[in-house]
Amino acid sequence: FLEFDLDRSATVYIAYDADAGSLPEWLNPAMSGFIDTGQLLTTTQTSYRIFSAPFGAGGVSLGGNHATGGGDAADMYLVGLLPGT
Repeated sequence: FLEFDLDRSATVYIAYDADAGSLPEWLNPAMSGFIDTGQLLTTTQTSYRIFSAPFGAGGVSLGGNHATGGGDAADMYLVGLLPGT
C-alpha cells in the first residue's frame, strides 16, 4: 500500500486509529517488528495509538488499514520517521 526508501537507518512511527477493534497483521506487535509505544496522538477528530519499529537503510513497505487482520479503522494512519536510530 505504501512504500518508501530510507537512505539510512530510522525508527518508523505509525499512528493508527485508536478506535479500531483489531490491527492489520503488518502492524500487529504479535506478528511484526512494531511495538505499541503506549502513547496516543489526539486530534479534534480522533485519537491514534503510536507504534514504532526500527528499519535499516533500504525499502520499507507498509500495508493498508484494511489489510489482513484489520478492517474497522475509520481514519487513515499517519507515518513519522526519526532518522539515525
